[in-house]
Amino acid sequence: MSQSTFHGLYVSGLFEVEEKTSPENGWRSEWQTYTVSIVCTGANRDHRLLYEIQAKGFSAAQFWLWQDNIYFLRGSFFPSNSSTTSQDQLIFEGSEAILLAQADDFLGETINSVGITGVGVVLEKKTIVEACCQYLKKVGATEDPLSTVVTVQHSKYHPTLKATKTSKVEYLIRPSPNLSGIASIIKPGRECQIHGFIKDFNEATSSYVVVVNKVFLTDTFSDPDDKTKPKIGLPESASKKPMKVGAEFKSPLPTSASASNAALDTPDTSFSTVSSSIASTSKNPIPCNFDDLSSLPAPPAKKKARCQPKRKASNPAPVEGSEEY
Repeated sequence: MSQSTFHGLYVSGLFEVEEKTSPENGWRSEWQTYTVSIVCTGANRDHRLLYEIQAKGFSAAQFWLWQDNIYFLRGSFFPSNSSTTSQDQLIFEGSEAILLAQADDFLGETINSVGITGVGVVLEKKTIVEACCQYLKKVGATEDPLSTVVTVQHSKYHPTLKATKTSKVEYLIRPSPNLSGIASIIKPGRECQIHGFIKDFNEATSSYVVVVNKVFLTDTFSDPDDKTKPKIGLPESASKKPMKVGAEFKSPLPTSASASNAALDTPDTSFSTVSSSIASTSKNPIPCNFDDLSSLPAPPAKKKARCQPKRKASNPAPVEGSEEY
């Protein structure tokens, strides 16, 4: 059997309160227990079916539910998978119950109104033929469309029993256009999240039958037939042979001559200060060997700049009308 996950069932829908079964203990806040019913028509049969369950809510007296009223309830669901559904429990938030109307004055319907969402591990998968799905048969096809029945195991901590409760639910995936592809991917051992509504109760397996509207495969599914382990980290050869502390460092770059030449085959664009000075003074630069700088010709000596001739002082010409003293 596959391992159970710690994700349970969450239901929401319309319920008629038939009776309050918990004793009256004053106005203190405590768990209150009521008898409600899940009303449905059957997965492949047209009958009005009522399945009584227990609804427990922790609340004060001002949030009590009253008999013969229709409420919208939501919370965790714990099926007992027994022959009778009277031990199945709905744990709802007592302060979040929404009163809709009295049962005699309610104009709506409570049939097939309980939605369910669950995450669990697939235990079994099979296909059946339903008479109600014959309209999905393609034109010219000789085979009947097949519906997929998936049994999923759920597990969740029960707040009143103080223990983990495990339950099973049968999900009916009909061959509609939006679900025909996902049915082929689901197989035993996989974990998935399923949305739907309660349609029937299978007395042979003591499990609720849920008509599926949407299916999601989670990222944490596990296939029991797949024995291979995921490869994480370094390769197996490298992880089993660790390097010594004093081992010589090995470069990750390729060591072959062809690989190094291909990687380093680039034009030489580096110039030294000596080669740049030669290129600036000669039109035809002489190839030089950088390993032996003594073979390079010496640069020409700079010519000493000549000083400018000194100017001789001359007497200014006498101005007419001036007298000499």
